Amino acid sequence: MHDNALGRLREIKSLPDYMQDDALVDWSTAAALLNTCVPSARKIVRDNNIPVVAVSERKNMPRWAALRNFIKSRERVAKSPAA
Repeated sequence: MHDNALGRLREIKSLPDYMQDDALVDWSTAAALLNTCVPSARKIVRDNNIPVVAVSERKNMPRWAALRNFIKSRERVAKSPAA
């Protein structure tokens, strides 16, 4: 994972617990967490109905809790035995 993404995650984890879930994740960090490029990360978020917060008229960012839950659900699916 990129150093910038690791730094951003450290910043989020340094917040009080009650604030972490609402922290906004920039697209480059989301892309690193999803192991993809920024345009693909945006498509993954959109296609999987991960909620985003409108920061401005043209800019949306995912919340940490929603992105984290999506990543965890993908990990669970990957670990589950094949049917």
